[in-house]
Amino acid sequence: MLAFAGVSALAGLASWEWRVAETHRQRAELAKDAAQLAEKKAKQSRDVLLDLLDPLIAKTESMDEEEKQTWRLLLPNMTDKQVTGLLEILFTEKVKLEAVENNYRKQIEKLNKKNFENSYINAIEDGTTADELREIFRYFMDDGEFNLALKALEKIAAKARDTLKKAKKQPEAKTLYNSKVAYLKAVGQVLRIKSKLKDNTLPVYIDQVIKIADEIKEKDLSEYLSFQRELASIYNETGKSQKAVNIISDSLSYYESSKQKDAIDKSVIAGRYGNLSWYQLFTKQPQDAIFSAKKGLEYDPEEKWIKGNLAHGYLFTNQACEAEKIHLAMKNEKIDTDSRTKTWEELTLEDFSIFTEKGITHPDMKKIKTLLETGQLSSECAATTGKR
Repeated sequence: MLAFAGVSALAGLASWEWRVAETHRQRAELAKDAAQLAEKKAKQSRDVLLDLLDPLIAKTESMDEEEKQTWRLLLPNMTDKQVTGLLEILFTEKVKLEAVENNYRKQIEKLNKKNFENSYINAIEDGTTADELREIFRYFMDDGEFNLALKALEKIAAKARDTLKKAKKQPEAKTLYNSKVAYLKAVGQVLRIKSKLKDNTLPVYIDQVIKIADEIKEKDLSEYLSFQRELASIYNETGKSQKAVNIISDSLSYYESSKQKDAIDKSVIAGRYGNLSWYQLFTKQPQDAIFSAKKGLEYDPEEKWIKGNLAHGYLFTNQACEAEKIHLAMKNEKIDTDSRTKTWEELTLEDFSIFTEKGITHPDMKKIKTLLETGQLSSECAATTGKR
């Protein structure tokens, strides 16, 4: 038994020594693998640095070609720290050069723009064709230079006025009519810009064209209605909403009794009633706004933007649930406006912002905003309709 135990102990010792040796061997292999991996990663990192350096050396302006070639030959023998240092120097130089170049380019662009604008201003002063003036007008409008755009427009209007004066001396009725329409359109644009600029000469221009607008309505009701819409919009924007209401009301009354009535597109009349409902909201006549909006939708149900005015009318007559029903039904609609297509929510919030600026508010506006966010009726309205 003792002899066997001794042999067993020796065998156990040998087995333990083998396990220790095997563990050391495995650790040595792992250390070797780790070292190789670290070396590989270091080489990859260095290769990345060298790849970054090559184009920087090629483009630098602080070295001639001979110096560039010398640096390329030295790169393989440089330490990582030296490579990194050179990279930082050349990259900083590149950033600074780009900053100088960008600044120079901006100065050139600014100078060219100024020269371009000066040439346009000179063209306005020296006289040019109406088509060229319209091009100049569009350029300044796109650039936000409304005063310069106005100069071009006023020149167009002056040309149209001169043409109108000459036409009055000619027997050809068509020539006279066309001249009146051209003058109306030109001055209508002048009025639009002047209202944007809050120009105090606005009333003078308005007085000049109202008479001419009345002169063309029997000849072309469509042009007349278009101009009246423009004029009403200007009055509303300048705080004279009642005048806007009167203008649209008068033009619609004329339409209803006109012999040209059947020739006018129903969407045009729908639009005028929609305009009227909008202005009536600013004169604090929401009940009338409801009537006008419904009338407009009778003429053309596809003029969906009018439903927004109808909803506002309901809101301001304390019929919030009727307003909510419209907003819920229209929530996902997109509406074409004069400027671009807008979502129903975007259009509604813009309207609310305009109302607030004009001091027109209602506590239930918050419910409408919540509905537009959540797509759900308020609890009060849901209880009456059975919907959420």
